[in-house]
Amino acid sequence: MSDYRAGVMSEGPGYFFVIGPCFLCRELFMFNPELIICPVVNIGYGEEAVTCCESCMKIVNVARKAGGLEPIPILPAAYQPAPLP
Repeated sequence: MSDYRAGVMSEGPGYFFVIGPCFLCRELFMFNPELIICPVVNIGYGEEAVTCCESCMKIVNVARKAGGLEPIPILPAAYQPAPLP
């Protein structure tokens, strides 16, 4: 079984980002590790924050709203490269 938590941090001229698999759809996606807000799920041995792509986060938020929960914020630059400090 592949580890959904595996990710690769990379940087280019003036920016950095992480590429990793989405916890839900397993597709690789790029994200800014400083801005992405991760849902917390029970994965069998305890709760853990997981990374989800923007498409899956939108689906998660629809389900959360339907269940009476607040949606998880999706920050505008969470799925874009971040400028280097």
